[in-house]
Amino acid sequence: MKLENIAYCGFNCSGCKIFINTKENNIEKLKKIKTTLEKINGEELTIEEIRCDGCKANNIYKYCETCNIRKCAINKNIKYCAICDYRNCKKIERAKSFNENIYKNLDNLKMKYNDFKSSNR
Repeated sequence: MKLENIAYCGFNCSGCKIFINTKENNIEKLKKIKTTLEKINGEELTIEEIRCDGCKANNIYKYCETCNIRKCAINKNIKYCAICDYRNCKKIERAKSFNENIYKNLDNLKMKYNDFKSSNR
């Protein structure tokens, strides 16, 4: 697992179809994803609005730009929520509705991050 592809919340962007097809510049698959997202969100999107290089990149999916977890981590200048008190975070708790593994992901990330920090001292 590449830590640079891990979102603040612990989500692995490398497994995201939008991320994968952006990296591969697969326009046909991005168009199919765009159609699905338009149905879900009830509004038209451009291919550029769905392209995503990962949560920590400048080029991210339109709806990820408004993610409260992402905004919080950026404001706190932290790499991952695993560094913070995520077990008592209302933003993380709300995110469980669409990411049921969020606590497991953050627990694993916390262990990996702590191992990484201790091996680089």
